[in-house]
Amino acid sequence: MSWLRNLQGQLSEFANEVLSEATDEVADPESELQVSLCCSLRVFVLQRSSIILQIIVVIIKVANKKRSEAERLLVIEQSKVSRLEEKVLEQEHLLSALQGEIDLITERHRTMVLTRDEEIKKLQVRGPSFCHAKNTRDGLEYLGIISIPILRILLSSVLVIMTHSGVLRPTRGMTGNKKRDTVAKTKVDTTSLQVRDLPKSSISLIIR
Repeated sequence: MSWLRNLQGQLSEFANEVLSEATDEVADPESELQVSLCCSLRVFVLQRSSIILQIIVVIIKVANKKRSEAERLLVIEQSKVSRLEEKVLEQEHLLSALQGEIDLITERHRTMVLTRDEEIKKLQVRGPSFCHAKNTRDGLEYLGIISIPILRILLSSVLVIMTHSGVLRPTRGMTGNKKRDTVAKTKVDTTSLQVRDLPKSSISLIIR
């Protein structure tokens, strides 16, 4: 605003000069008329300059106000831009982390698929002999677990039945006293119940 003050000072000096020249005595009437016209012109210019100066001052004030408002809005927008940039950076970091996890999962899946394919190839190379050996081994293990107790029960039942039917002669130990006969009969009944309760599949498996 220093230039505005300088302009106001220059206009004031110009007005003072015009007034001082107008007050001087002039002997020649023509010269007096010229001086009067010149003074009128200078006063007119001074008035118009003052009006223009006031208009300029108003324009400058409005411009300053608009500039202040624009600067305030600029600060707000810059703050918004900064927050958005932070969010974008955060999303980029998150995306990078997710991409890393996706790559890791993809690599694990690829490794699992390759391992599965290798196992399938090994099984195809070993062929049906491996499956037959496995089935045979499982069958033997199954028989080893359940056939021995069942055989014992069946053999005990057969011996008792054959003894009571007269096919086999009882030994001296078997014909001791009445108490032993009662115990033997109880064992026969228990064994018969056990045999009867066995599933048919187990009995057929033992017979085979």
